[in-house]
Amino acid sequence: LFPLAAAMLVAACGGGGGGGGTTAPTTSSSLAQICIANSPTAKYATGTTRTGTFLDEQKWVNAYLNERYLWYKDMPTDVNAADAKYNIYSSNGYIFEYGRSLITYYYALLNPNTSSSGKAVDNFSFLTSTQAWNGYVNSIELGYGISVTGAAGTESVVKVSYVYPGSSGETAGFKRGDIITSIDGNSASSTNEDVTAGFNNALYPATSTSHTFLISRSGASVSITATPKTETLKQVESKVLTNGNQKVGYLLFNSHVRSAEPDLIAAATSFNDQKVNDIVIDMRYNGGGYLSVASGLSYMVAGAEKTAGKVFETVTFNEKRSKENSVTPFYSTSSNGTTLPTLNLARAYVLASADTCSASEAVVNSLRGVGVDVQLIGATTCGKPYGFFAQDNCGVTYAAMEFVGFNAKNEQVSPDGMTPNCAAGDDLGHALGDNQETMLSVALGMQKGLSCDDAKHSGSALGTNVQRGFGTLLGGKLERPAWKSNKFIDARTP
Repeated sequence: LFPLAAAMLVAACGGGGGGGGTTAPTTSSSLAQICIANSPTAKYATGTTRTGTFLDEQKWVNAYLNERYLWYKDMPTDVNAADAKYNIYSSNGYIFEYGRSLITYYYALLNPNTSSSGKAVDNFSFLTSTQAWNGYVNSIELGYGISVTGAAGTESVVKVSYVYPGSSGETAGFKRGDIITSIDGNSASSTNEDVTAGFNNALYPATSTSHTFLISRSGASVSITATPKTETLKQVESKVLTNGNQKVGYLLFNSHVRSAEPDLIAAATSFNDQKVNDIVIDMRYNGGGYLSVASGLSYMVAGAEKTAGKVFETVTFNEKRSKENSVTPFYSTSSNGTTLPTLNLARAYVLASADTCSASEAVVNSLRGVGVDVQLIGATTCGKPYGFFAQDNCGVTYAAMEFVGFNAKNEQVSPDGMTPNCAAGDDLGHALGDNQETMLSVALGMQKGLSCDDAKHSGSALGTNVQRGFGTLLGGKLERPAWKSNKFIDARTP
């Protein structure tokens, strides 16, 4: 993807300079798909492209934001598209760092304001290559099928937090809790930028080249040679746990993508067949996705009676687009028309972390909106009541926040996140789904009727609360791609 490969996959946070204002000279539709000559991304565009200039792409960005952005009134008015920092050239005058120029310009136009708590109001709008976006929504990824916490070149330790079942990483032998000390001889603890870059380029590969990982596991040193593959990641795991004289369905759910639907239905069907008394939904690593998938899951948990005539989420746009305000119902069928099973539960335990975001928060908020007692266990969630429609231009997918969601009680997720009913850490010393893993152990204790404190002391020792690291290198730091922390709407109708 040219220099864009590194630049476009970086999730910078909102804020920055200026230059949008509230007037756009032309519409985004009239400027769509006019791309810079020799564009590194135009081949992935969803529409027919025309050759133009970088200024044409900047004009489209400005018009798109003025038309669709939730906070269009707060766009800065002093951004000059011709400014050198938005046009990084090589010596021959050709745009050299296309991705970085585009990113800098886009973020400069976003709402720069902060909330009363000091958090950026828009901490979520982003752009990425359309190729990467399409891979995400189809749960396809080039890599090892592992997720990690921490980042190379920092004081944090890089640990494997999750290994996708059936992935090349599982075949290679990675295990949850593994500490990655080096890759191809590049130490995770080095502060040298070249070493850190080598580590991260191997951890988040662009090609299917084998790499050698040195792992610390339970005090022993283990060498793993792994070859990244392009594969479809399985986002759902489930099983039924015996908890005293009751049965509890455990559902590990990592992304609200369409490919997860059959596995969610199979899990709910199994829980029904085995007559579970309660459910634990593990969304500690679930950054969100399609609202329709979140709605279907919530319907299966709550059942037809509780959700009858109720709203899963009301979607509200800015006042210019008030006619577009709409309702996402509790879907009783899957996207292909399959009737969904129902558990008809009055209570649900949800395992959460700072990586529990957007559509995952909508599940919690919307279940609470119809009277389901949701006990949140873990850490405060990311705090994202906003969403968008993905928009491609010249092979770049843009996601400016467009709407805010409310449940059936007209309540939205707080931008400061959802506070857990019982705080607990992510215990990397135990496998997910192991009843001794801290968060799950607490949930099972509370399901037995114990208080939060008693539940904490009845199971395993408290784990360390950690936040997953995703992403690509920017100045020696790893940042989580923002498109994995979102909710978005497809064309589905009730």
